[in-house]
Amino acid sequence: MYLKKLRSITPLVIAISISACAHKESKKYEEMPFIEPEETHVVESDYFEDSSMIKEFSSPVASSISRDSVPESYSVAESSPLAIDLGGTAVDGLVASKIIEKKKPLPASELRFQSGSLTSGILHDNLNYDDFITYANQSNVKAINKLDAISRQFMVVFDRNNDLLTNHPFTINIDGKKEFHGTTSSFGHLSYFPIFDDLIAEEFFEIQLKGSAEKHRYYVQQDGRPVSITINDIDNTNLDIIEIAYIIDATGSMTDELEYLKIELIDIINSVSQINPGIEIFTSIIVYRDTTDEYITKTSDFSVSPAQSIDFINKQFADGGGDFPEAMDSALVEALKLSWIDSDHTKMLFLLADAPPHNENILKTFDLLDEFREKGISINPIAASGVEDTAQAVMRTLAVTTNGNYLFLTDDSGYGNSHAEPSNTCYIVTTLKESIIRTISSEIQKSKLEPAARQIIRQVGEYDKGLCGGIKE
Repeated sequence: MYLKKLRSITPLVIAISISACAHKESKKYEEMPFIEPEETHVVESDYFEDSSMIKEFSSPVASSISRDSVPESYSVAESSPLAIDLGGTAVDGLVASKIIEKKKPLPASELRFQSGSLTSGILHDNLNYDDFITYANQSNVKAINKLDAISRQFMVVFDRNNDLLTNHPFTINIDGKKEFHGTTSSFGHLSYFPIFDDLIAEEFFEIQLKGSAEKHRYYVQQDGRPVSITINDIDNTNLDIIEIAYIIDATGSMTDELEYLKIELIDIINSVSQINPGIEIFTSIIVYRDTTDEYITKTSDFSVSPAQSIDFINKQFADGGGDFPEAMDSALVEALKLSWIDSDHTKMLFLLADAPPHNENILKTFDLLDEFREKGISINPIAASGVEDTAQAVMRTLAVTTNGNYLFLTDDSGYGNSHAEPSNTCYIVTTLKESIIRTISSEIQKSKLEPAARQIIRQVGEYDKGLCGGIKE
């Protein structure tokens, strides 16, 4: 048995079965920044009608837009003018002097959510890294200024059969003096950030994949172009399991989002099972508040039984908080303590929040990234209503450094308070449920999935399968 710990195995009820598509990538880098596949497979399902299984670097195809119906809007309580001055001094890499208004949600008893109510967009910052750097350079979170296009070292790793080597541990040796440990992504991507990681190579760096006797030496790439690596003595051996942890801010301003997830979680789990037959899905839930609240974190560890996670989340309610920042860093520490299986397979974390960590804990939050990257856990934040600049900067940094994506709620649903949308970028808006299912299924299938045209509510910017065009200066 491949599981490294005991877990009760309860089969999920699967209503629909579809054939899994095997996808093999070719190594064509002459026309970077795109990596084009040898062939395209089409996934036909309730969620991805006519969606090509395209690797993250893919030739763009224009998206057709159609507006689906969305729930009618309803009146919400006015926001509470709870003003918090974050101060005007530099604290752990952050300079902030804004007055923040914390939203006041409707009571849970007054919410009338239906499945598929909330809407969202997704930013693919790793695909549009130059645009992310433009954003980072304008951020008041000074620590993310260390992320720059010149310093990112980005590789795509293949095994001896020319298959992507996914979710596999590696070690980077810096000038024979320092080491960085990470794991390739579900798309075979390997990256590190010399300045952000404080691992600047004076001469060279060497990459060695776990189980391989080969050492590949490289000098720092100055143009940000991906480099192809072929490991000739190991094979890709991913297990057919996925672990998904959900971290949820359960402070008082998050009532609507928490109640939404109670409705949607079982549908998300079952839909992922239907789209990806044969995959064992383990879920975990962590809720958190702030250091002065009734509790800081509560945890339900991984289980293959959806009932455990559903029962746990249904017992939670939003309360506490008060000031704007929350104990996000404490929740991420708890996530690292979960019983993650030590093997080559997909590991994901969704972080649903509307506020950043406290100023003094922002760099501590970033310090946790080393362990997330070593374990191969992609962080996929979901920005709720009320997110401001600092929270967005922190959450997008968590995503880009762990090969995750940044999801954010939009106003298209008519639910909740106003949602801040990113600028100078591109994205499409679908329901949040579809965004989450698509993000998970893309990782499982090792290919970026796109929504069916009928699922797209609107498009912002020149979006071509995650790539933004026409917005660069």
